[in-house]
Amino acid sequence: MTKPIAKITSVLEQWALYDPPMVDFTVENVLHAIRYEATYDYVLKFLISRNGFELSVSRVYMCPNNHKAFYCEVDEEIDEYDLPTCHICEQEIVNDLDHSFLVFSFTDEYREDIKKKDLFRLKKLVCH
Repeated sequence: MTKPIAKITSVLEQWALYDPPMVDFTVENVLHAIRYEATYDYVLKFLISRNGFELSVSRVYMCPNNHKAFYCEVDEEIDEYDLPTCHICEQEIVNDLDHSFLVFSFTDEYREDIKKKDLFRLKKLVCH
């Protein structure tokens, strides 16, 4: 498998320009967008390395009925004696990493930078 850093970066830039922006995307979403030209682990490491810069990473916990029930920071501990409940079915979340997954969203600063970069690119095209 290749290491398509440029393709991943390009996909992220496109998604950051969406209005409203793409939020809560997963490693699988990125893999699909780059036509599976990298491994899951490679894309995961790439995205995690951008946490706090271009991206923010959250963990989503599922309830027993598979609803996205609770979002938290990736390193946040959940109180096992006071588990959050699902806003849809009111069941407690399943406090198990097998019932959770990582999601990524863009930071506001990154979105602003990408908008400026895109505007600059468009101005260059118009001037030539």
